[in-house]
Amino acid sequence: MSIFMSLQKKKKPKIQKQAKSLRELIPIKDIRRGILFTDTDAIKFLEILPVNFQLKSEREQDAILSRYEDLFKIMKCPFMIFTIAKKSDASAHLDYIKGLFEREKNDNVRSMMVEYMENTAGISYQNAVRRRFIVAIPYQAPAGLTLQHVTLNDIESYLYQKSSQFKDAISSCGNDVVIPEDENAFTSQILMELLNVKSSEKQKVVGPYAAV
Repeated sequence: MSIFMSLQKKKKPKIQKQAKSLRELIPIKDIRRGILFTDTDAIKFLEILPVNFQLKSEREQDAILSRYEDLFKIMKCPFMIFTIAKKSDASAHLDYIKGLFEREKNDNVRSMMVEYMENTAGISYQNAVRRRFIVAIPYQAPAGLTLQHVTLNDIESYLYQKSSQFKDAISSCGNDVVIPEDENAFTSQILMELLNVKSSEKQKVVGPYAAV
């Protein structure tokens, strides 16, 4: 997965003067049906919701570890698991609570809401970190073929099968998988958060990749 080799370099690549766009620096070609296409790969992203392993009993922990071992046996294909860490933004939630506060008539409830908003704002101000757990599954072309020799339907069918296998296996470990409403926007947002963490804290993906 050549794109991840580019994204995960510790040092930022030197941008030459003649570089005109991000596409010249990172081999992103297209996003179709929620699949990321690069010069050499087709990749499907899944987002996994974590469970608190430490709160599980010893027996439950052993069972989860055993099921994770089964996951690797079931997949029988390469995949990558990585995290995206970013500052937690509680502004949208606080705006929602403020709207409720303005309509609330009970003074006791209003007092509790004020305390809640102050605590939430304090936690957010102290740089609370939110993490997204992402799985990347690449398409594996049949022996002797390259990405250019297979159809989009073949690629989609393969990645759908592998994604379904992963979802079934990870659910037995107690983890849920996010089901995006717009798969193209979902994939684009992941790329945005990988490539520009600061901007992605306040911006959502818009444009051609935001619609299926």
